Amino acid sequence: STLRVWVDDAVVTRSSVSAAITNGTFDIDLTGWTDADESGATSAWATGGNLGLTGTAFAKAKRQQQVTVTETGTEHALRIVVARGIVSLRVGTTAGGDDYVSERMFRPGTYSIAFTPTSNFHIELSANTTYQSLIDSIAVESAGVMTLTAPWAEDDLGLIRYDQSGDVVFVAAYGYQQRRIERHASNSRSWGVALYEP
Repeated sequence: STLRVWVDDAVVTRSSVSAAITNGTFDIDLTGWTDADESGATSAWATGGNLGLTGTAFAKAKRQQQVTVTETGTEHALRIVVARGIVSLRVGTTAGGDDYVSERMFRPGTYSIAFTPTSNFHIELSANTTYQSLIDSIAVESAGVMTLTAPWAEDDLGLIRYDQSGDVVFVAAYGYQQRRIERHASNSRSWGVALYEP
């Protein structure tokens, strides 16, 4: 039920940092997040404790937040859980900027995205889907081994079949919806496990 990543015979780990995201679980509202919706798009709190983003196909629903950094020059990582839809993430030195993490699109799944800030950073979550995309949570990763939630139990390991295409390993196992194991940076420090929805 857990996936770890090894690079050059060492498991990928996260550093201890003090940066924190305000209200990254969206339990009761969107306090701490700035509304940056484009014309006609809507971002709102969604029942169940989610950030809901509804675009127009051409305009994006957006929420932004600035995060204070104490340990500049130390790798940070964001853990993002997407519950539904296609969601984009940008991380930069300014609101809407992407000089730390260029815009990336995420399917339903769990992701750990690493970057090294030299100052405070700004997060932007967005979607242009005409249906409501849902983000369950976003947080700065805790120190220790990077793990991602996976559906397979130990007894299922013999059932797993996989094939790789570029930075994606497509995984199938009897009794489970197919998954995508995704690498999101050339330095092998950013990963995700997402649903495969053909």
